[in-house]
Amino acid sequence: MPTRVTQLSQQNLTLRNVLNTQQRVRDAQIQIATGRKSLDYTGIAEDSARLVSLKAIKVRTDQFVKNNVVVNNRLQLMDTALSTIFDSVSNLRTLIIQARNDAGGSEVPLAEVARNLLDVVTGQLNTKDNGRFIFAGSKTNTQPVTVPVPTPATYGVPEATYYKGDAVQLTARIDETTTITYGMTADRTAFQQAIGAIQAAIQGDSTNNNALLDTALNLATSALQSIAGFRAEVGSDELTIEKANQRNSDFVTFVEGRASDIENVDVAATTARLATETTILQASFLSLSRVTRLSLVDFLR
Repeated sequence: MPTRVTQLSQQNLTLRNVLNTQQRVRDAQIQIATGRKSLDYTGIAEDSARLVSLKAIKVRTDQFVKNNVVVNNRLQLMDTALSTIFDSVSNLRTLIIQARNDAGGSEVPLAEVARNLLDVVTGQLNTKDNGRFIFAGSKTNTQPVTVPVPTPATYGVPEATYYKGDAVQLTARIDETTTITYGMTADRTAFQQAIGAIQAAIQGDSTNNNALLDTALNLATSALQSIAGFRAEVGSDELTIEKANQRNSDFVTFVEGRASDIENVDVAATTARLATETTILQASFLSLSRVTRLSLVDFLR
């Protein structure tokens, strides 16, 4: 029986190379199957801290986007409410002019229509978004306008006795560095003028008081000018949020790309590497087989 020559050092080195290559083959197979460089942070230890930071940034930025959508919805509701209030006050103004100047002015049902317009205006100022009154300042659980609206101390003099909210204007952090103040409360002077104009028109028409109708007309005209400005204000806030969310979305895309570079593999490149490692492994097995079969006669040759 031939005597084997123990080439322990060579055999161990070859065996280590085989095991290392086997591990690389397994790693490549897992990477191709999962699309990930590693199933845990250990496999990407050098980049793990940066990856955690990128994911935290993404979570924060995603939350900004979600919050901004909520704020933008409120602003859209405000704009709709302001549009309706503007139209209502504009209708009131037209009716007052007709009542004062047209030959058939006495036939205009001003008081009746004005009462309906008052319901519309107060209803819009009591608009809610997901249970929150959007014109009540920070007292979002409190209906801002009392219904029915209290009788004014003096008809034709704007007042805010109807208002039950507070003077706090809402704020929103729309990205990492920007906080905006947005919205408005139902006690703004123009809303007082709108409500005061309607009440004065009702009283003036009911008592045939032309002076009071003239006062109502002036209040309505002034209210319309301001409410148009309110809509521009809301539109500006909507544009600011829209731009912020575009920046946020672009930043999320950037962060996702950097995180993907750390976590994910290039499947095509990894497939090519697997083929190479498989060839190396087969060669290593052949080399190990030859070393373990080496006899004294082979060695002496």
